[in-house]
Amino acid sequence: MSVHDAVNRSRHDVNRQALCGWLLVGFALAGFFDGIVLHQILQWHHLLSAFSPGSDLRFQVMSDGLFHLVMYLLLVLATILLVAARATNSRVVTTSEILRLSLVGFGMWHVADAVVFHWLLGLHRIKMNSDAPLAWDIGWLVIFGLLPLLLAWAFPSRSGAASGGMGAALMSIGLTVRAGGSGGTKLHSELRSDSSIPERDEPGFHDAGDSQSGYEHKMEQL
Repeated sequence: MSVHDAVNRSRHDVNRQALCGWLLVGFALAGFFDGIVLHQILQWHHLLSAFSPGSDLRFQVMSDGLFHLVMYLLLVLATILLVAARATNSRVVTTSEILRLSLVGFGMWHVADAVVFHWLLGLHRIKMNSDAPLAWDIGWLVIFGLLPLLLAWAFPSRSGAASGGMGAALMSIGLTVRAGGSGGTKLHSELRSDSSIPERDEPGFHDAGDSQSGYEHKMEQL
Protein backbone atom coordinates (compact mmCIF):
# COMPACT_ATOMS: atom_id res chain seq x y z
CA MET A 1 0.00 0.00 0.00
CA SER A 2 1.29 3.48 -0.87
CA VAL A 3 0.04 7.05 -1.00
CA HIS A 4 0.44 6.90 -4.79
CA ASP A 5 -1.87 3.88 -5.02
CA ALA A 6 -4.53 5.54 -2.84
CA VAL A 7 -4.46 8.75 -4.85
CA ASN A 8 -4.28 6.96 -8.19
CA ARG A 9 -7.63 5.29 -7.51
CA SER A 10 -9.25 8.76 -7.59
CA ARG A 11 -7.40 10.17 -10.62
CA HIS A 12 -9.51 8.68 -13.39
CA ASP A 13 -11.15 11.62 -15.19
CA VAL A 14 -10.93 13.77 -12.05
CA ASN A 15 -9.92 17.39 -12.54
CA ARG A 16 -6.40 18.00 -11.23
CA GLN A 17 -7.57 21.11 -9.39
CA ALA A 18 -10.23 19.10 -7.55
CA LEU A 19 -7.66 16.41 -6.79
CA CYS A 20 -5.20 18.88 -5.26
CA GLY A 21 -8.03 20.80 -3.57
CA TRP A 22 -9.36 17.83 -1.60
CA LEU A 23 -5.83 16.71 -0.70
CA LEU A 24 -5.19 20.18 0.70
CA VAL A 25 -8.48 20.08 2.62
CA GLY A 26 -7.38 16.92 4.42
CA PHE A 27 -3.87 18.29 4.93
CA ALA A 28 -5.10 21.58 6.43
CA LEU A 29 -7.72 19.90 8.62
CA ALA A 30 -5.01 17.63 10.03
CA GLY A 31 -2.92 20.70 10.83
CA PHE A 32 -5.85 22.31 12.64
CA PHE A 33 -6.50 19.04 14.47
CA ASP A 34 -2.87 18.89 15.57
CA GLY A 35 -2.80 22.50 16.71
CA ILE A 36 -6.14 22.48 18.51
CA VAL A 37 -5.74 19.13 20.28
CA LEU A 38 -2.00 19.06 21.05
CA HIS A 39 -1.16 22.77 21.34
CA GLN A 40 -4.28 24.11 23.04
CA ILE A 41 -6.39 21.38 24.65
CA LEU A 42 -3.77 18.88 25.85
CA GLN A 43 -0.91 21.43 25.77
CA TRP A 44 1.64 18.67 25.23
CA HIS A 45 3.79 20.90 23.05
CA HIS A 46 3.91 24.09 21.01
CA LEU A 47 5.28 24.46 17.52
CA LEU A 48 8.76 25.53 18.74
CA SER A 49 8.84 23.83 22.14
CA ALA A 50 12.13 22.01 21.50
CA PHE A 51 13.65 24.63 19.19
CA SER A 52 13.49 27.42 21.77
CA PRO A 53 12.69 25.81 25.13
CA GLY A 54 13.71 28.90 27.10
CA SER A 55 11.31 31.27 25.36
CA ASP A 56 8.28 32.63 27.16
CA LEU A 57 4.73 31.43 26.65
CA ARG A 58 3.83 34.51 24.61
CA PHE A 59 6.38 33.57 21.94
CA GLN A 60 5.17 29.96 21.86
CA VAL A 61 1.53 30.99 21.49
CA MET A 62 2.49 33.39 18.69
CA SER A 63 4.29 30.59 16.85
CA ASP A 64 1.18 28.42 17.20
CA GLY A 65 -0.90 31.27 15.79
CA LEU A 66 1.40 31.59 12.77
CA PHE A 67 1.11 27.84 12.26
CA HIS A 68 -2.69 28.05 12.29
CA LEU A 69 -2.51 30.98 9.87
CA VAL A 70 -0.55 28.82 7.40
CA MET A 71 -3.14 26.05 7.73
CA TYR A 72 -5.90 28.61 7.19
CA LEU A 73 -4.22 29.88 4.01
CA LEU A 74 -3.88 26.31 2.74
CA LEU A 75 -7.60 25.79 3.32
CA VAL A 76 -8.36 29.01 1.42
CA LEU A 77 -6.17 27.77 -1.43
CA ALA A 78 -8.02 24.46 -1.40
CA THR A 79 -11.34 26.30 -1.63
CA ILE A 80 -10.10 28.33 -4.60
CA LEU A 81 -8.97 25.16 -6.39
CA LEU A 82 -12.30 23.44 -5.76
CA VAL A 83 -14.28 26.45 -7.01
CA ALA A 84 -12.07 26.62 -10.12
CA ALA A 85 -12.57 22.91 -10.73
CA ARG A 86 -16.32 23.36 -10.41
CA ALA A 87 -16.25 26.16 -12.97
CA THR A 88 -14.64 23.91 -15.58
CA ASN A 89 -17.73 21.64 -15.62
CA SER A 90 -15.50 18.60 -15.19
CA ARG A 91 -16.76 15.32 -13.82
CA VAL A 92 -18.23 15.73 -10.34
CA VAL A 93 -16.01 14.23 -7.65
CA THR A 94 -17.86 11.43 -5.92
CA THR A 95 -18.33 11.12 -2.18
CA SER A 96 -15.93 8.19 -1.90
CA GLU A 97 -13.27 10.13 -3.83
CA ILE A 98 -13.68 13.15 -1.55
CA LEU A 99 -13.30 11.01 1.57
CA ARG A 100 -10.37 9.09 0.12
CA LEU A 101 -8.46 12.21 -0.94
CA SER A 102 -9.18 13.94 2.38
CA LEU A 103 -7.93 10.91 4.29
CA VAL A 104 -4.76 10.86 2.18
CA GLY A 105 -4.17 14.55 2.92
CA PHE A 106 -4.87 14.00 6.62
CA GLY A 107 -2.39 11.14 6.81
CA MET A 108 0.23 12.98 4.73
CA TRP A 109 0.26 15.85 7.21
CA HIS A 110 1.01 13.59 10.17
CA VAL A 111 3.70 11.73 8.23
CA ALA A 112 5.33 15.05 7.25
CA ASP A 113 4.97 16.38 10.81
CA ALA A 114 6.66 13.34 12.34
CA VAL A 115 9.48 13.05 9.82
CA VAL A 116 10.24 16.75 9.23
CA PHE A 117 9.24 18.65 12.37
CA HIS A 118 9.88 15.95 14.98
CA TRP A 119 12.93 14.08 13.73
CA LEU A 120 14.73 16.17 11.09
CA LEU A 121 14.27 19.71 12.39
CA GLY A 122 13.62 18.78 16.02
CA LEU A 123 11.10 21.57 16.55
CA HIS A 124 8.98 19.59 19.00
CA ARG A 125 7.81 16.09 19.96
CA ILE A 126 4.29 14.83 20.52
CA LYS A 127 4.66 14.83 24.31
CA MET A 128 7.56 17.00 25.41
CA ASN A 129 7.64 15.95 29.10
CA SER A 130 7.60 12.22 28.36
CA ASP A 131 10.45 9.87 29.25
CA ALA A 132 9.88 8.07 25.94
CA PRO A 133 9.12 10.76 23.34
CA LEU A 134 9.89 8.47 20.41
CA ALA A 135 7.18 6.04 21.51
CA TRP A 136 4.63 8.86 21.57
CA ASP A 137 5.81 10.05 18.14
CA ILE A 138 5.46 6.60 16.61
CA GLY A 139 2.11 5.88 18.27
CA TRP A 140 0.64 9.18 17.08
CA LEU A 141 2.05 8.59 13.59
CA VAL A 142 0.51 5.13 13.35
CA ILE A 143 -2.94 6.18 14.57
CA PHE A 144 -3.34 9.52 12.79
CA GLY A 145 -0.90 9.10 9.90
CA LEU A 146 -0.68 5.53 8.67
CA LEU A 147 -4.21 4.47 9.63
CA PRO A 148 -5.93 7.20 7.54
CA LEU A 149 -3.72 6.23 4.58
CA LEU A 150 -4.73 2.60 5.04
CA LEU A 151 -8.40 3.57 5.22
CA ALA A 152 -8.02 5.65 2.05
CA TRP A 153 -6.46 2.70 0.27
CA ALA A 154 -9.20 0.31 1.44
CA PHE A 155 -12.09 2.69 0.80
CA PRO A 156 -14.71 1.59 -1.80
CA SER A 157 -13.80 2.68 -5.30
CA ARG A 158 -17.29 3.84 -6.19
CA SER A 159 -19.40 6.43 -4.42
CA GLY A 160 -21.96 4.85 -2.17
CA ALA A 161 -20.65 1.32 -2.82
CA ALA A 162 -20.37 0.52 0.86
CA SER A 163 -23.17 2.76 2.09
CA GLY A 164 -25.39 1.66 -0.78
CA GLY A 165 -24.81 -1.99 0.08
CA MET A 166 -25.59 -1.31 3.72
CA GLY A 167 -28.67 0.68 2.75
CA ALA A 168 -29.83 -2.12 0.49
CA ALA A 169 -29.29 -4.64 3.26
CA LEU A 170 -31.23 -2.56 5.77
CA MET A 171 -34.00 -2.02 3.25
CA SER A 172 -34.16 -5.74 2.55
CA ILE A 173 -34.38 -6.50 6.27
CA GLY A 174 -37.11 -3.90 6.71
CA LEU A 175 -39.08 -5.19 3.75
CA THR A 176 -38.68 -8.76 4.95
CA VAL A 177 -39.93 -7.93 8.44
CA ARG A 178 -42.82 -5.94 7.04
CA ALA A 179 -43.66 -8.60 4.51
CA GLY A 180 -43.49 -11.22 7.24
CA GLY A 181 -45.92 -9.31 9.42
CA SER A 182 -48.38 -8.50 6.66
CA GLY A 183 -47.94 -11.94 5.12
CA GLY A 184 -48.78 -13.65 8.39
CA THR A 185 -51.95 -11.61 8.75
CA LYS A 186 -52.91 -12.25 5.15
CA LEU A 187 -52.21 -15.96 5.46
CA HIS A 188 -54.37 -16.16 8.58
CA SER A 189 -57.25 -14.39 6.84
CA GLU A 190 -56.91 -16.62 3.77
CA LEU A 191 -56.97 -19.76 5.90
CA ARG A 192 -60.09 -18.52 7.63
CA SER A 193 -61.82 -17.68 4.35
CA ASP A 194 -60.77 -20.84 2.47
CA SER A 195 -61.15 -23.34 5.29
CA SER A 196 -63.89 -25.94 5.00
CA ILE A 197 -64.40 -25.86 8.77
CA PRO A 198 -67.46 -23.69 9.45
CA GLU A 199 -67.35 -20.90 11.98
CA ARG A 200 -69.12 -21.29 15.30
CA ASP A 201 -71.93 -18.92 14.35
CA GLU A 202 -72.37 -20.43 10.88
CA PRO A 203 -75.16 -22.97 10.13
CA GLY A 204 -73.99 -26.54 10.46
CA PHE A 205 -71.35 -25.84 13.07
CA HIS A 206 -71.41 -28.31 15.96
CA ASP A 207 -68.89 -28.49 18.73
CA ALA A 208 -68.02 -31.58 20.73
CA GLY A 209 -70.65 -30.85 23.39
CA ASP A 210 -73.49 -30.65 20.81
CA SER A 211 -72.42 -33.94 19.24
CA GLN A 212 -72.40 -35.73 22.62
CA SER A 213 -75.87 -34.41 23.53
CA GLY A 214 -77.29 -35.57 20.21
CA TYR A 215 -75.83 -39.07 20.69
CA GLU A 216 -77.32 -39.40 24.18
CA HIS A 217 -80.72 -38.24 22.90
CA LYS A 218 -80.74 -40.92 20.20
CA MET A 219 -79.81 -43.61 22.74
CA GLU A 220 -82.75 -42.65 24.98
CA GLN A 221 -85.12 -42.92 22.02
CA LEU A 222 -83.94 -46.45 21.34
